[in-house]
Amino acid sequence: MASDIPGTHRVTIGADKGDDCRKFVDDLRRLNVTPHVAQKVKDSAIDSRTHLAGNLGTALYMEPAEEINIQPEPPLTLSFRDAVSEYQVKLIQSALKRNDGNWAAAARDLEMNRSNLHNLATRLGIRTKK
Repeated sequence: MASDIPGTHRVTIGADKGDDCRKFVDDLRRLNVTPHVAQKVKDSAIDSRTHLAGNLGTALYMEPAEEINIQPEPPLTLSFRDAVSEYQVKLIQSALKRNDGNWAAAARDLEMNRSNLHNLATRLGIRTKK
């Protein structure tokens, strides 16, 4: 599988801890592939060439970034349901405004059935039931 990778550039292949054996590592190195495996504690086939990401081809390694203090977001003042309802009210009111208060035209503008718009507006308190 490693020999099927096209090109002449250096390649790194990651593997599990169980693949940290001499034959596997040597075979990959003969193919110009750097093995990147979890190192066994004892009798490891990984040496200084690959230990601690020593030679990973074209991969870039930088110093760790400074710690960034991210302020936690303020707690939500509305529940999800209330936020959705508020958004629906704003959409319906803007559609009614664009269509000069015409409910049928507002329903077409919102791409919904007129009766569904009436029911939704009644539930949201925008329109009173006749």
